[in-house]
Amino acid sequence: MRDATETSLPRRIAELIRDKDLAYSLVDLQAWAAKGDAAAFIALAHAFFYGGLGVDKNFTEAKRWLERIDKANDHEGWASHRLGIIFYKGLTGPQDRRAAYKFFRRATLRGNAKSRLALAVMQKQGTGTLKKLKSSRANFYRCSRSAEFNKIFRVYLAIESWLAK
Repeated sequence: MRDATETSLPRRIAELIRDKDLAYSLVDLQAWAAKGDAAAFIALAHAFFYGGLGVDKNFTEAKRWLERIDKANDHEGWASHRLGIIFYKGLTGPQDRRAAYKFFRRATLRGNAKSRLALAVMQKQGTGTLKKLKSSRANFYRCSRSAEFNKIFRVYLAIESWLAK
């Protein structure tokens, strides 16, 4: 069994989904996942969340795999961030802003900068939590100091448009 923590998450996904020499099928990944392969969990979650490996987007299936990653070893906050999006937007049922806040917070604690921004916006507006302006400002400040600030700012604009709906 491969250890999914050896390389970065984007590299693991790229190896599993885009590697032309290996071209894993959905059936292969499901078989590996049944044996507990963490990298297969990630590839399946990615495939169902974004559409890939010949399957359409299926947020219910994506949520199932993301929850397994979140419980096992989501050291980068990748799965927690996407679970936050699923709950925030209500992609698998009614919107649950409290659950979204919980997952964005968990992802932030695991180092996910995009989740830190989502958390800051939710704290600023009191969405899914009480208004926490001091915490919101601190999170916005930490985002501005991030090396990925330009990408994060684009995400901020997207989050603001979600909140406006």
